[in-house]
Amino acid sequence: MSLPAVAKPIMLFVVKQVWPWFLKNVWPIIAAHAMKLIEAGLKGLGQKLQEFLDHRTKDQQQRARERADAAEAAGMRASSSVEREKQEAIAKVWREVAEQLRAENEVLKAQVTDLIAVTEQSILAEVRNSEPTLTEVNGNPTLALGDTKTRLPALPSHEKK
Repeated sequence: MSLPAVAKPIMLFVVKQVWPWFLKNVWPIIAAHAMKLIEAGLKGLGQKLQEFLDHRTKDQQQRARERADAAEAAGMRASSSVEREKQEAIAKVWREVAEQLRAENEVLKAQVTDLIAVTEQSILAEVRNSEPTLTEVNGNPTLALGDTKTRLPALPSHEKK
């Protein structure tokens, strides 16, 4: 399908004149806005993940401390030294579990922070290095952005239907 006679000069004008102006003056604004949205989105995601991890780990630590306290109380109520030592050992294990959960959570939080930072830099670099191109393919305007080519609607014709 070829362009109507009047559309071809318009298409050439857009591709040769308007598009370079758009890339120089408008695209940087769009790209900067997209990068701000990406940064804000990833920052929000990171905060939500950190909150989730904190909440989950604090709950697990609390349950471990409660079990340690219960074992300690059972040891105090024990009628024999063997039972008391057994409960004290159980309490010690639960306190160690609580501490291990805390330490693991710190490591996991750091890993999440690093992962989000690396992902953010990768995405932002991709946006910075992506510049759209406008071409004509088989008489139709085509926008290429990254690896994606999108056929745009044909220029409107002034013919009455």
